[in-house]
Amino acid sequence: MEDTKNNEGKIDAVLNICNILPARLFEETIKILSKIDKNLTNNILINKEGPIKIQFDNKEKKYFLGNMFNKEKDSYRSPYTNLYYPENFPNSYIPSDPLRSLEILYNEVFDRYRKAYYINGLSSVYLWPNPIEDGFVACFMIKKKENYSNNTYIDWEGTHLIQVNITHSIIHYQISTTLNISIVQKNETILSASVNKVLENPKKISDINLIKDKYFHIEN
Repeated sequence: MEDTKNNEGKIDAVLNICNILPARLFEETIKILSKIDKNLTNNILINKEGPIKIQFDNKEKKYFLGNMFNKEKDSYRSPYTNLYYPENFPNSYIPSDPLRSLEILYNEVFDRYRKAYYINGLSSVYLWPNPIEDGFVACFMIKKKENYSNNTYIDWEGTHLIQVNITHSIIHYQISTTLNISIVQKNETILSASVNKVLENPKKISDINLIKDKYFHIEN
């Protein structure tokens, strides 16, 4: 019991550190902590999304976003082709046909949203099965750079993690949003901040067949 409390205390302490660190130091911090305690590293990766990276789909000739949720070893799954880049692994995760259909739709919808509200930048959406209940988990990512002068720009990224739990006539949405913002001047970060917000929203539906509509979860 005492060991469990100590471990929980360590995990909370490390997560608090990661919450106040700039996103650019996340991977370096993970490497240092992994040398101290591998279990701590695993718990951080479960609870923290990590920085968003820009990747390139060689087949579609398009850029896409990657983080731990579409990562396999050192490669990332593209939302366009469902392939991993820079190296595709034969046994890597790919979503089932129903989830893949939703993933394609959500990427199209979120891309239109990005263009309407943010004009430029990149966005990507990834889906995978809910490991606990019926439903699924979705990760919506957006990354944008705003230039303010020849040598100063703001780099910001948002990760929206949505867990959809379906139980009888109740659909429970758990939403966690993390925003990372950095001001960079002459290639050096002079200011950075990270904000996290969590929201839970249960929805009661009259007919479970309503969820078969591909737009149902977007509207809710």
